[in-house]
Amino acid sequence: SPKIHRSSPPPLRHSPRNSTPRRTLPKAMATTTLEGVPYVEVPMEHVRGPPRLAPAERERPRFVRENRCVVEKCCCASLATGVSVLGALDVVVGAAAIVAAVLALVAATHEHAIDAAIEHAYVATNATATGADDTIAHVNRGLHHAARAAPWALALGVAVIGFGALGLRAGSASPTPATRDAARGFAVWKAVHLAFAVSSFSLLHVAWSAYGLLVARSRYLELLYLEIPLYEAAAAVFAAGGPAATPVLTTLEPSSSKVAEDEASKARPVSS
Repeated sequence: SPKIHRSSPPPLRHSPRNSTPRRTLPKAMATTTLEGVPYVEVPMEHVRGPPRLAPAERERPRFVRENRCVVEKCCCASLATGVSVLGALDVVVGAAAIVAAVLALVAATHEHAIDAAIEHAYVATNATATGADDTIAHVNRGLHHAARAAPWALALGVAVIGFGALGLRAGSASPTPATRDAARGFAVWKAVHLAFAVSSFSLLHVAWSAYGLLVARSRYLELLYLEIPLYEAAAAVFAAGGPAATPVLTTLEPSSSKVAEDEASKARPVSS
């Protein structure tokens, strides 16, 4: 049988300077004039969009450019999401403090039952009575300290939950004055938290509190700078002489008594 020779595609043209093939636009399909201006029809696949800017060339927000010690994002999320996460963590910490305070009060009210359980455990293990007394004294001392600190833990837990709710409100997507005020209060709370962290002499605690303050302050400035164009527009209007006064047109309708009198006069027979 005769062999069939398939023609291979023509080789690509290579640039003398580069080994990659050169992509050129096809020749113009037609050259016409539109209102006296010549133009060339080019297929849409060869029309490129606007150039993509590099991250360094992208314009940063105004609150980042005009302030120091601010961040544009919280890790890989937005500032609103970061503030919401910090607020949720504060709510969890406050709830845990309240639960711990309640458990401490319950344990203090059942002190005799705890002492009896410890004594029974030492008797079951054939331990000495001196060891049981020392353990009972140590446990009772811890229960007394926890019961004394329980009211402060309750108050602190309620306060932390309240400030955590401010953080959740500051993370709202609607930039309202209430959201801005919540962000300011949450930033103040994070500043107080940083002061307590510095007094605790814990490096990890200080770093976490400082980052929380940085995110909360950045969120407050972000919401604050969203209102600046509105204030600038209002200042420009008042500087130009204030808004033009528009006449108010009102339509005075006749009273019901006047309408009733007119209808009665029309219905009254006319005497000759």
